[in-house]
Amino acid sequence: MASARPLIGISADRRMVGAHPFHMVGEKYARAVLEASDAAPVMIPALAEELRFDELLQRLAGKGELKLRDVGFRGWDVDASMADGAPHEGASHWASGQGSFLVRDRELIFPGLRLDGASEMTLLKGTLSFVQDSDLTLQNLIGDQNDSALPEQGYVLKISGPLDVPKISIERLVARRPAD
Repeated sequence: MASARPLIGISADRRMVGAHPFHMVGEKYARAVLEASDAAPVMIPALAEELRFDELLQRLAGKGELKLRDVGFRGWDVDASMADGAPHEGASHWASGQGSFLVRDRELIFPGLRLDGASEMTLLKGTLSFVQDSDLTLQNLIGDQNDSALPEQGYVLKISGPLDVPKISIERLVARRPAD
């Protein structure tokens, strides 16, 4: 049996049609969900207080796979920051990315999202909450001939706190040795 399409909620607008109020979603948004993500669009009525939206978000759970093209990150030059261990403002760009994600407890969880750039592979791990708090790490990877990627020795860039004013830190990776 084929797996069911994921559901993607689209917030409705409340509009008056004649003398009656209606909750509406633009067809272009419903078609975008259907065609671009192969998901089933579901209208969420504009009844925020009555629906107790926080309660709905608390119950939201799922998982998925990401395949990305032309990924950008504005604010910090990740490669330069990890190269010398000091934060560098700027932008980062990766040609593609792939990995899985989980949704639970009002968070998006990234167990390992691989971002492929022109000269570096970068691993993104961590969480983004629905209230825009972050706890993310970015780490350069080295690939071997079998196309598997291993963490590179060096630095890891950490992003934490609110996304509008995140705290950025860079920490040196310490090689771990097995216990004797």
